[in-house]
Amino acid sequence: MKLINPSPPISTSSARHAGIDAGRWVAFIAVVILHVFPTHDSGTVSWRAILDVICRFAVPFFFLASGFFLSQKPKGFWNELTSKIRRLFPLFVVWAIFYIVLSPPPVTVFFSAYFLKDLLINGGPGFHLWFLPSLGFCLALFIILKRFFSQTVLLGFGAVLYCLGLSYGEFENYPGLPDMHWDVRNGPFFGFFFIAIGYFFKRKQFAPSPAHCLLLAGTGLLCQLAEADLLFVSEIRGFADDINFYFGTVAYACGVFLYCSTLKANRGVLKLAAELGKYTLGFYCLHVAIIWMLDRLSHPVTFMDRTQEVMETIMLTVLFVLAMRRYNWSSRLIK
Repeated sequence: MKLINPSPPISTSSARHAGIDAGRWVAFIAVVILHVFPTHDSGTVSWRAILDVICRFAVPFFFLASGFFLSQKPKGFWNELTSKIRRLFPLFVVWAIFYIVLSPPPVTVFFSAYFLKDLLINGGPGFHLWFLPSLGFCLALFIILKRFFSQTVLLGFGAVLYCLGLSYGEFENYPGLPDMHWDVRNGPFFGFFFIAIGYFFKRKQFAPSPAHCLLLAGTGLLCQLAEADLLFVSEIRGFADDINFYFGTVAYACGVFLYCSTLKANRGVLKLAAELGKYTLGFYCLHVAIIWMLDRLSHPVTFMDRTQEVMETIMLTVLFVLAMRRYNWSSRLIK
């Protein structure tokens, strides 16, 4: 496909990009939908399962954005590496403690090696916090490797990791595959590839037209649906049965990301989305606590119940996070 470039190349002079910030906001909404609606109906083809597949661009979008904005200005190897650790580790610790307080484990479990491992890798009770250690590990690994290898090698290495992750993720029930005893969602198997792609987009000023971006995203989404159906009819696993990434996710997430990078988002709804997108980190970390609270109050069952909970979760999360930005100590946890 020949790329045309009717708009200016993607700017890399700032750590913020209004279009990508707007995309972050949309990705956050997709994450809320994933967490409010059941991930599947016993592995059968259903509107809930299809909705799950549609929302799977979200977390890859966050990894792509992290790679895109990596090292906007030269900082030196150690400064670049340690700045990511200093940024992410305190955030993870504070939010992990927050969720332990909200949902404390039994004392006998709390001091066990299993709980410590689950806490450091998966976030413990805050199951969605797995993203922070995975992001930190992938960024650190990428920063180290890019000192010695070219972008092409890093992309190839990321592709190999991604395929390995799919082998023990999407295709984990395929006959003949040995057990890995590891959730490949964690670690470098998926995140590294998206960080490498985002970094590549930035360095190469990759700027296809909006139409090509949407075509890429649509093709990726159709591939995801086809993969989910193929696995279902082949009886390898249920339709969209707890599948975080597909082969098609790469095209889907990249298409959405590149489309957002073409948006100016300087007026109307897009401007509002871009402003909210600046606080996506806080929204992401807090929203599960809001979902827990609403579940205890309303016990949603029907489609309308869960749709209402999605809207209430978004609204309450935004209100709490925007209140947190007023204080120096809490503002560091949300942006």
